[in-house]
Amino acid sequence: MVGAQEEPGLLRRRQNNCARARTDLGEEAMDDKKVTDHIDELAREEHELFERESHGTANDADRVRLQRIQVMLDQCWDLLRQRQARRAAGLDPEEAQLRDEKTVEGYTG
Repeated sequence: MVGAQEEPGLLRRRQNNCARARTDLGEEAMDDKKVTDHIDELAREEHELFERESHGTANDADRVRLQRIQVMLDQCWDLLRQRQARRAAGLDPEEAQLRDEKTVEGYTG
């Protein structure tokens, strides 16, 4: 569980597992299932934090965490789409790379 029950240091240690998608420098590759599983995990946590906010029980740490989760979800969805596009184009999906927050949050429809 996150938020009020979680110590601040633990919040900082939680990292975006989608970041492990890069295969250079010997980092672990992440397949589509791992990405979608992580998206599901983040979405569950996001829903929990939305619930807290709607009940008036969210604190500042919850709100910060919610903002971070929303960015991580955007990054993971972007990574998954890159992998799918690379595969459809006959390219190696393992070469898809996690894009930074500024990039994924700067997309316009």
